[in-house]
Amino acid sequence: MTEYFKLTDENGETFNQTRWAIGTTHSGTGKGDLCGEGWIYVYTDPLLAVLLNSIHADFIRPRLFKGVGSGKAKSDDGLKVGVETFTATEELPLPVVTTKQRVRFGILCAISVYSEPNFVRWATAWLAGRDQSHEAAQTAVDAAWGTRTAANVAEGAVWEVPWKAAWESAWAAAGLPWKAEVAANAAARAGTILCKPLDLVALAKEAMRVGE
Repeated sequence: MTEYFKLTDENGETFNQTRWAIGTTHSGTGKGDLCGEGWIYVYTDPLLAVLLNSIHADFIRPRLFKGVGSGKAKSDDGLKVGVETFTATEELPLPVVTTKQRVRFGILCAISVYSEPNFVRWATAWLAGRDQSHEAAQTAVDAAWGTRTAANVAEGAVWEVPWKAAWESAWAAAGLPWKAEVAANAAARAGTILCKPLDLVALAKEAMRVGE
């Protein structure tokens, strides 16, 4: 058995009004696509659960349960995991993540897969706190857009996802923080395509090292 973490809504419910509480066990069939009913969706770390909530279940007032998964397991590029059976053993306080930490997470994910020099220069400066201006972020948005066509023509569609990670993370810094999760999603897909899987938990922890 492996330890995992699960989000529910404020009533302790997930899809189809499935109820969760300490001691509750639910199972799927362990078959089919991860987005189907064969799997119970969980995360490998509480930070990932919070940081990726908006692109998954998008609970407004989520609750967090720790528990154990058993049976078959299926990973979604490291973003979340589907397990055949999950038992909730403890309810935990939800990690507090600031807007700046959320944006940091998106940028850290993007530079893990996208190495265009102008973007990396901006991202490095932003992460170091040297230039977090809206103007600089907007310039990074425009620059990423400008390299998209050239990259696609030169290398094929595989570069669409790394480009998207950069573009979305720059938008997050430009004032749309929810784009950070989209950037992380794109970067994780790119990591799989490029055979360079991201350690999303390590990137999430790195993002938390600087406060608001």
